[in-house]
Amino acid sequence: MLADVATAREVLVASYTYDHPDLTASLVRRLASRDPPDVVVMVDQEMFMSRSCFRMRPRLAELRRGGAQVYLCRGPPPRGALHVKAVCVDRRYLYAGSANLT
Repeated sequence: MLADVATAREVLVASYTYDHPDLTASLVRRLASRDPPDVVVMVDQEMFMSRSCFRMRPRLAELRRGGAQVYLCRGPPPRGALHVKAVCVDRRYLYAGSANLT
């Protein structure tokens, strides 16, 4: 996954929680490059607000400062959640699983 992100033109990340140091570093490097990719990161709003993943906020802030679009999402009430865990690279490769991106 990280090799694909290193050369990507577009990266979409969706996860219930987000705290992946290597993915963050790779995306920040790419965002600072001469030809940065479009990066969109979506995380579950309730998990973000709960602060249960204590590195999520600073990692998302770093991505946002680098130019990524970061969205807090929620599903339909009463207990909707963005519970997907996936990374889509260039609309060509999809990495999906049951583990959060931590």
